[in-house]
Amino acid sequence: RYISKFLQHPIVSWTDCVRFARVKFEVHFKNSLLHLLHAFPVDSKLQDGTEFWKSPKTAPTPAEFNSDNPLHVDFLRSASCICAEVFGIEIPGDVHGDDYKSVLLRELEGFCVPVFEPKNKEIVTDEKVTLKEKENESVDTNAFQGALDELFSCYKKLSSLPKMNFSISEFEKDSETNYHVMFITACSNIRAVVYGISPIDKMETKRIAGKIIPAIATTTTTIAGLVTLELLKILSPLSLPVTSFRNSFINLGLPLYAMSEPAPPLKIPIVGQAFYTVWDSWEVRQPDITLNN
Repeated sequence: RYISKFLQHPIVSWTDCVRFARVKFEVHFKNSLLHLLHAFPVDSKLQDGTEFWKSPKTAPTPAEFNSDNPLHVDFLRSASCICAEVFGIEIPGDVHGDDYKSVLLRELEGFCVPVFEPKNKEIVTDEKVTLKEKENESVDTNAFQGALDELFSCYKKLSSLPKMNFSISEFEKDSETNYHVMFITACSNIRAVVYGISPIDKMETKRIAGKIIPAIATTTTTIAGLVTLELLKILSPLSLPVTSFRNSFINLGLPLYAMSEPAPPLKIPIVGQAFYTVWDSWEVRQPDITLNN
């Protein structure tokens, strides 16, 4: 469906980028919340009579786009510029100047965002329902076939589309010209406001985002390397003593890096000099043996 939507409404100009950003604002900060409140009104209750919207859950207040709200305009500006970067569209120079607001609003003249329509999609609230159970749910074959027909119908129109040069936008918090931090700040703050949470400034957003990146990439890479070193010791033909191995403790946010010798496993005596540990295993090669035998 995402491909079909793009083929039906391709992004080929700066105007398309601004209107795309405006629609995304409506979808993520208004319509999705209206759908949530439609499924679970503020006064809704669970089967046992308790209120659905009780602490720690907070009923959201859907956002109405306001050109006088700096957060809303920052979202529109940053999302439009990032969209243009991805689709290889030139960004007007005025967007980087002080009069960027009027430049953006001019592209929205006469544009109407999609009207909210409640969906019949069920929202699963039972935390015991696993992802596997959701995946095993029956698929609506008619809806699937309809999506395929829609995609093939759009595919026939490919020849009329102009050539596009797509590029991937990698998050970079230290650049002031790529609008990445502005986008993250606007998104998180608008989301916070609709749930009654105090917003934060751009510098605090930059600090938080800067601490997330090492946890995703660098820390994982470091742990993988340390684990590999210990595995090589285990596979070594030298029968290395336990003192040759290391436990590692790292926190790249501080940064902290410490290593220690692991303690040997507890030996549980069986009889005589025989013992076993939690790392030992016994292989029984009699397939027909029973507990009575």
